[in-house]
Amino acid sequence: MRNGTTPAPGHDPVRGGLRFLAELIAWVAAPVALWPHSIPAAIAVVVLLIGPPAIFATPGDRPGGGGLIAASGVVTILSVLAHLVAATAAAWAIWPWWVALVVTALCVVVIGTEQPRWRSLVKTSRSQRATRHEDLAATLDATTRTGQSWETPPSTGNSAPVV
Repeated sequence: MRNGTTPAPGHDPVRGGLRFLAELIAWVAAPVALWPHSIPAAIAVVVLLIGPPAIFATPGDRPGGGGLIAASGVVTILSVLAHLVAATAAAWAIWPWWVALVVTALCVVVIGTEQPRWRSLVKTSRSQRATRHEDLAATLDATTRTGQSWETPPSTGNSAPVV
C-alpha cells in the first residue's frame, strides 16, 4: 500500500489476480512441458521462475514489502514477461489448442493490465537513477568547494601522522 491508503499500480485484486494466475500457470506448465525432455531443465525452470522474483524486487513495488535485493523496475518487468512467455509456450506444448488459446489470451490481457504498473516501475527506476546522479554531483561539488581531493582524507585538525 502506498501512503497506507491506495494500492500500488497493478496491485489491485483484479490486475494482481490476473498476473498471479499467469505466473501460476507458468510455474506449473513450464516444468511439466520440460519434464519428459530433461528433468534438470524442469527443475531449473521452476527455480528460475520462482527464485529471482523472491530475491530481487523494485523498492516500493510490493504492497507487502520488497525482496532481499533492490532491483530496478526494468528487472521486475522482465520477470513478469518471462512468466508470460513461459506460460504461453508451455501451454501450447502440453495442452489442447483451446486451453493454450485461453492461456495466450490471459497473457495478452495481463500485458495490457500491467501497463500502469510498468509505467510506475520505469518512472521509479528513472527517479532512483536521477537521485543517485544528484547525490554523486552533490558529493563532487562539496569536495571541490572544500578543496579536498579523493586521494587525501579530510584534515582532522591533528598534525600527527596517521600510523
